[in-house]
Amino acid sequence: MPPTMTGWTFSSTVTPGIPTASTTITWTTPSGMNPATLPHFYIKVRARDNGCPRAIAEYAVVVRTRQCNVDSVWPGDANGDFTVNIYDPLHIAIASGQTGATRPGANTTWTAQACSNWTGVFTTNNVNMKHADCNGDGTVNNTDLGAVTANYNLSHPKGGSHKGTGSNDLYFDMTNVHLAPGKTVSIPVKFGSATQTISDVYGLGVRVMINGITPAAAPTLDNTTSWLAASNAVNFSYPINTTAVDWVLARTDQQNTSGQGTIATLNFTVPNNAIVGTDVTFSFDDAVIVDNRGIENYDVNPIDATATIQFPESVEGVAGSLESVVIVPNPSGDVANMHIVLTKRDVLNISVTDITGRAVWTTNNQYEAGTQRVELPASMMSSGVYTIRIAGEDNSYSSVLKWVKQ
Repeated sequence: MPPTMTGWTFSSTVTPGIPTASTTITWTTPSGMNPATLPHFYIKVRARDNGCPRAIAEYAVVVRTRQCNVDSVWPGDANGDFTVNIYDPLHIAIASGQTGATRPGANTTWTAQACSNWTGVFTTNNVNMKHADCNGDGTVNNTDLGAVTANYNLSHPKGGSHKGTGSNDLYFDMTNVHLAPGKTVSIPVKFGSATQTISDVYGLGVRVMINGITPAAAPTLDNTTSWLAASNAVNFSYPINTTAVDWVLARTDQQNTSGQGTIATLNFTVPNNAIVGTDVTFSFDDAVIVDNRGIENYDVNPIDATATIQFPESVEGVAGSLESVVIVPNPSGDVANMHIVLTKRDVLNISVTDITGRAVWTTNNQYEAGTQRVELPASMMSSGVYTIRIAGEDNSYSSVLKWVKQ
């Protein structure tokens, strides 16, 4: 006797026989079935023996429910390819604004969660757009990116894909870029050029990497001046470590665009202990470009760039043995160092004065030729502007710098 349950369809067939008989019970489970609220149900089975003596027996068969990994939503897997990666923020952008059934008991835990199908599907793979509602609130928008971040790189039956290289240039514009210890650097990231317009683009995903230094924090990418999407956009970053970040920038208006030039600005801070003369390489990996249907119309030609750590713009070419001097970082917190380059061994008198002209710190030491580092008493200083004077042993030359203590 099949149970009566809303949304379920039960049927049964009986094959009588002597000395045995059989029955088959089948049913269709509704797509919105939630094991959290229906962990099991019972089917009553009645067996009747027409022999002598006639007898009737009843049994209760328990059916335990569980999630279907294929059709259920896995929070963060927006495109239903069984893994969370750079493709998923792109599909959230493609489905932005779509609405449908909320997910019962929704959360961002990496587990299959049942949800009724929505009306829309992705053109490229026919996956229901309910998967893009990663947080289960019934609407696809930027809040779904939280589930992508929470479950990034996780997978169930493995999926995903990678793209190779092509003819459309993705590159760093190193014009007037100067790397120095302690300096915050901004590098334009460009897609296309004056001779290469990129047409019908909706979103881009790529891994951005810095090699040669190890910043204290992962790089960020700002899209304020982007031709691809400067506002109302999905701008998603997932730090792999402090030298690499997976980044997605995509529109949310379902309209393709065309252009060339800057799509973002890469921002990072060179470590204070970076060694002058070190080569730093900037590169891309696994670049993906899609249109508003999610189709990858473009292959990408990622171009690496290299720059060398130099002394910051500072006092250079001064008299005597003092070739250059700079404070790193400047402005500074409780740690600041002065980098000095000497052409020969010399005795230097270094003094720090406040805005009233009062000397608050002095030192007099002999330094060898080459690059030397002098630790300033930053932790002892109050916030303010200070003047630092470096003079040779006979005061025949000197250099003056401004130091800002925050």
